[in-house]
Amino acid sequence: AVSSFIYKFAKIINIVSIAIINNRLNWVDWAKAIAITLVVLGHLPMDKDNYLIRYLTVFHMPLFFFISGFLTKIDKGTPIRTRKYMTSLILPYFIYNVVFYPYWLVRYYIENGHQLGLLYDWTIKPFLGILLLQYESSISCNVNGVTWFLAALLLMRGIFEISLRWKYGKILLYFLALLCISGYIINEQVLFTKDLTPIGFMKCMPFFLLGYELKGTPIISSTKLSKCISCTFIGFFISQLTFILSRQHPDIITGPILFYATCLGGILFVISVSHLFDNMHSIVIENISKGTLMTMGLHWMIMGTINFMCSSFFTSNHSLYIFNTLQGLIVCIIIEAIIYPCIIWSMRHAPLLIGKKL
Repeated sequence: AVSSFIYKFAKIINIVSIAIINNRLNWVDWAKAIAITLVVLGHLPMDKDNYLIRYLTVFHMPLFFFISGFLTKIDKGTPIRTRKYMTSLILPYFIYNVVFYPYWLVRYYIENGHQLGLLYDWTIKPFLGILLLQYESSISCNVNGVTWFLAALLLMRGIFEISLRWKYGKILLYFLALLCISGYIINEQVLFTKDLTPIGFMKCMPFFLLGYELKGTPIISSTKLSKCISCTFIGFFISQLTFILSRQHPDIITGPILFYATCLGGILFVISVSHLFDNMHSIVIENISKGTLMTMGLHWMIMGTINFMCSSFFTSNHSLYIFNTLQGLIVCIIIEAIIYPCIIWSMRHAPLLIGKKL
C-alpha cells in the first residue's frame, strides 16, 4: 500500500514513470547520473582526511570509464567512424577548453598578483597545452584539466576500433591493460609523469576494457531484485573493507591490490544500485545522463567560482575554503542545478555540446 501510494504521488508530479523510454536503458541513465555526481563531489576542495571524499575519489573515474566501455559499440564491418569521434569527443574537447579559457585567464591574473606578465604565458602556452592534451611543461600548461577524460577516452576508443579489427586484437588489448596497470602502479611510487591524460589513461583503461567485455553478462544485465540487492551489499562491503585496509597498508605490494579491489567493489555497488532504480524513470536523471559531457566540461569552472566567493567571504586571508561533507553535498547539488538548464538548452539548440550530431 505504501509503495503504491509513493508511485502514484510521483506519477502525479511527473517525475516517475515506468521502465525504458525511447529505447534507453534506464539503469544506465541512473549509473551515468550517479557517476557524474560522484565526479563533481570528488573534485570539490574538501579536507584530505574526509572519509567520504577519499573513498569516492578511489573509484569515481574508473566507474565512469567502466560505463563508457559498456556503452562502446565496435562494428567490425564498417569503416572507422571518424566523424562520430569528431562530434562526440574531439570537438567537445576543444569547445570546453575554449569556453574555459576566460575563466582560466581571470584565475591566472589573480594568482599572479593582478599582473598578466609575458604574453606567451597566457596566450601560446595554454593553447599548446590544449593541443598537447593538457600537457604541463615549460612551454605548455593545462587549461581545463578535467577534459583529460575526453582525451583519454578518445585514445581508448581509437585503440579499440583498430585492435578489434585484427585477429589477435583482443589479446593486444589485454596486454595493454596489464601494461597500464603496471605503469600506474609504478607511477604511484616514482611519479615518472604528473600529466593528467597519461595517468588517467593508465588508471582507467583496464576498467574501460572490463566494461566492454562484461556487456550482456548476467552480472551486469540482470535486473532480478534479489540479485541486485545481494550485489549491492557485496559491492559495498568489498569496497569499504578494501578501502579501510588500503589506508592502513599503503605499501607498494598491498596498496595496488587493495586499490583495484576497491574500484571493482565500488563499480559493482553503483551498478547494482542503478539496477534497483531500473523501474523508476526520472526525466531529470535521463537529462543528467545525456548531459554528462557538459557537466564534465563545465563543473570545474563553476566550482572554482563558488570556491572563490566562499574564500573571499568566509576566510580572513582569502585562503582556499575547505568544505565539510554537508557543504560539499549542497555545493554539488547547486553545481548540477546550474548546469541542468544548459543541458536542456543544448539538447535543442547545440547538441554538439553534449556530444551529439548537429
